Amino acid sequence: SVHPHKRLATVLYHIVYANALWGLIRSDKLRRARPAGSIEADLVLVVDLCLQGLLVQVPEVLYGLRRYERNATEINRTERALMTWYNPADANKKIVLPHWDRVFIEYFECIRHAPLSSRERLLCTATLLRVGYWRRFMRWTAPLRYRLGLTRTYRPPGQVGQSQQDGEPSSAAH
Repeated sequence: SVHPHKRLATVLYHIVYANALWGLIRSDKLRRARPAGSIEADLVLVVDLCLQGLLVQVPEVLYGLRRYERNATEINRTERALMTWYNPADANKKIVLPHWDRVFIEYFECIRHAPLSSRERLLCTATLLRVGYWRRFMRWTAPLRYRLGLTRTYRPPGQVGQSQQDGEPSSAAH
């Protein structure tokens, strides 16, 4: 879409892994992106790039994702361990907000940093809130929806590599 808030909604609804980073990225857009933080930096970069312009997906498989047993999220099972793995200087940093709230702060910073009109910045902020809280609602209600037969699959938190909840990415991505 030519509208940044619609591109943002698409990315937030559909991104599980940040595979887009293994594609071609215009160097001027990459230079304009914010410096990567230490929390979900790959996903934050994809959000940053989608706010700068169109993302185009080639309709053929050019890359195969391999997940290793000893990847960062598997060997660092706590928030503190993962923060320290990304940036050892953060080892003693106080964690005030839950993980995804901190990721959303990074997304808000992308919106603030992007070259957007005031109207589009407001629409992007509203989109982030709408999509973010919808996904949280879907995650929170998944066990009930599964028991009521409203969803085909449900994976309790902490069970990586099994079935996905409807509308929710696998936790193996993070």
